[in-house]
Amino acid sequence: MNLFFIPLGMNCEKVSGFKIEAPAQVTVQKGLCVHIPCNFSVGANHNLTRDVIGIWYKGYYGGKVAASTDSSQFPDTTNGRFIFTGNVSAGDCSFSISDAQPGDVTQYQFRIEDKEPLIYTYLDIQPFISVTDLKEPDISPTEGLIAGEEVTLTCTAPTNCPGLSPTFTWEGSVNTERTQNHTLRHQDGNFSYWSNITFTPSPRDHNSPLTCTVTYKQESTKKNITLNVDCKSFHLFLYTNIKLVPIVFLTNKMSMASGHYCGSIKNHNLTRWPTLRFHGISHYRQRHLLAKAYSCYSVSHHSTSIMGYLF
Repeated sequence: MNLFFIPLGMNCEKVSGFKIEAPAQVTVQKGLCVHIPCNFSVGANHNLTRDVIGIWYKGYYGGKVAASTDSSQFPDTTNGRFIFTGNVSAGDCSFSISDAQPGDVTQYQFRIEDKEPLIYTYLDIQPFISVTDLKEPDISPTEGLIAGEEVTLTCTAPTNCPGLSPTFTWEGSVNTERTQNHTLRHQDGNFSYWSNITFTPSPRDHNSPLTCTVTYKQESTKKNITLNVDCKSFHLFLYTNIKLVPIVFLTNKMSMASGHYCGSIKNHNLTRWPTLRFHGISHYRQRHLLAKAYSCYSVSHHSTSIMGYLF
């Protein structure tokens, strides 16, 4: 009968045949999950039985955090956050952590106990768990919004954890009632979580904020963007008795009749060039668009004819 006993925390030489393969360091975002793959072997003179127990300890002198047996023998001290996922009798010592917290940052040691009796603590590799700040979600697309045209934006959560479905919240000046959340399970067992918001931006939504907040069990993170709303361009030519005065309105077809413009005339004196206020368009772009007019919108006002070219 052989007995191998290595006390926790003792620096000992590796015993022949007892090996462990596991990552030396693993990083996880706060509030999310991580899987630590692990395999081990015992000496040639030992065979693992079906009664073997695998145990993960926290730090050199910490308590048990995950075991391959039921909780009646090893009470759960982590509220179910640490789970032994491997088949210890087959040499698999893998475990997972969910809802990671800063207090989880340390090294972890693996130990086996069998009825031979065999007790051995593996000290060659002690995975170190690092917990980082929660990343922001991603919002896309952020370009190509046109006033008066419906658009759908997507907010993607920064996690692939199974069973950790987050809550999404949209906030902004646009209509935030049309949202839909999605979950996709991949073949490798990981998940993707995202939320869609559909709205029709108006010119007044240009430069307004839009926020997506992702909330997990105890943590939350958010992404803020500034809406960049472009307008279809109307180039208006004012024909007076004196000369042709070009005026550029940045607007869309639906807004034209109601007078919702992205650009506005600040000086209405038609005997000289009016002073205009533009949003999001360069002078070079204005001149370029003038050369590409292909349709016409016209009205009349008093003795002045107004002709608009739509681009």
